[in-house]
Amino acid sequence: MYKKRFRVGRSSFISLPIAGSKGQVTIFIIIGILIVLAMTLVIFVRKEIITFNPQEIIPTDKGKVENFLTACIDKVGNDALARIGLQGGYIELPADVLHDNSKGLEISPALAVPYWAYGKQTSVPTLLQIKQQIDDYLEKNVRDCLFSMQAFQESYDLIEKSPLTADTQIVQNKVIFNLHWDVEIHSKSGEVITEVIDHTAESPVKLQQVYTVAKTILEKEMDTLKLEDVTQDLVALEHPEVPVAGMELSCSKKRWEVDTVRNTLLDLVRVNIQQLKVQGTDYVQFPKDLTYYQNHYIWDLGTDFQYPAVSVLFNFDQTYPYTFAVTPLVGNSMQSSQLGGSNLLSFLCIQTWKFTYDLVYPVLVKVKDETTGYTFEMAFTVHLVRNIANRGEAVARPSYFIDTTSDQDYCAVKDVPMTVLAYETVENENTGVYNREPLDGVQTSFTCLRYKCDMLPTEFDFGGRGNVAGYTTNFPYCTGGILRGTKDGYKESWQRLATAANKKE
Repeated sequence: MYKKRFRVGRSSFISLPIAGSKGQVTIFIIIGILIVLAMTLVIFVRKEIITFNPQEIIPTDKGKVENFLTACIDKVGNDALARIGLQGGYIELPADVLHDNSKGLEISPALAVPYWAYGKQTSVPTLLQIKQQIDDYLEKNVRDCLFSMQAFQESYDLIEKSPLTADTQIVQNKVIFNLHWDVEIHSKSGEVITEVIDHTAESPVKLQQVYTVAKTILEKEMDTLKLEDVTQDLVALEHPEVPVAGMELSCSKKRWEVDTVRNTLLDLVRVNIQQLKVQGTDYVQFPKDLTYYQNHYIWDLGTDFQYPAVSVLFNFDQTYPYTFAVTPLVGNSMQSSQLGGSNLLSFLCIQTWKFTYDLVYPVLVKVKDETTGYTFEMAFTVHLVRNIANRGEAVARPSYFIDTTSDQDYCAVKDVPMTVLAYETVENENTGVYNREPLDGVQTSFTCLRYKCDMLPTEFDFGGRGNVAGYTTNFPYCTGGILRGTKDGYKESWQRLATAANKKE
């Protein structure tokens, strides 16, 4: 007897592959198509990467010539900008600048910076004038630059079909050199290769910005006399070697040598002018403890003046031409005047002094674009007359001494022998009787015009002469000199003296 069994395992297992075979074939076909498409895409991409048109690798002759031209425009244009920066806006200096100290500041025998202001007179080149100079410079030099290139000469001939004309654009953040020059390029075999007409090159130099900064500084200087105020402050500081006014209880005259005073004042100007900063530009802040510099050496040109990428340096050097004068003078020195010291109050003397200074000197202003390193220079003069800021007088008062001969030079030539005697006179005002005794230790000096010579002190029994005080020595020649004698506790005495051999005074 057979039992019925329910079998599902084998028959079900076999029937499934038959039913799914068509789906698997469809999937394989789709995958195959995708593979083919992928391979096609890869082949196409690889072909695009490694296959180039030869013209795209090797520049055409037209491209080569344009590269030559662009290189020359760039070179000549930047050379023009460099000259403009060094020479205050000029490529070629005006003829009189190198030979007239009132026209420009001579930095070296071949370089000068024209003054944008001398006294009240100003002469500032405009941006349009600077543009025209650049245009002229390009038109004069680009052709020579191109023809001097050996690679160009060996490969091409050039036929000019129009004049070379430049049109430079000075914009906010760069300078654009535009050149119109219609030229036809031939190969060495005479074949016409191409024709090029308009050409352009650019410089990142921010000429407009540095020019504007320099021009604004000059305008503010002319309006406010800032540099004169700084110089006036330096004189008023009463440096020990730069006296202005004062008094002292003493019977000994105070004396300052003019050379020392002048050099000290020039040093003060040189050091302190360099500390002047312009607010709104790039500069290092003064330390907090230098309040004087913070209040006097940061120059505010206005709230709209903002050039954070530009720095400004003011410079003066003793090698620059300057004019210095001081009054009053005694010979070649500055001396105090004495009050008091009479016979009754010979112990009470007061030394007083008051001097006025003239100083006219140039300042070189360097405006630098910190993003490119480009520097633009201009110069102007500073005028202090009788201790007062005054651009109205273009030059200082004439000096009251001649630089060619000093006191030392004059006093070194002593060829007139003379004898000097000194006496002390004691007089009784009631009886009119007086007594004269030799007085040693009297310091003497001899003045002839502006020259002053320190002579010997008197000596008692000099040369074994007994009851006399004096000396015998040679004096310099003078037809109208003054012999002075001073001694502590005694009133100064003087006597007119014309030097003559063996004369006694």
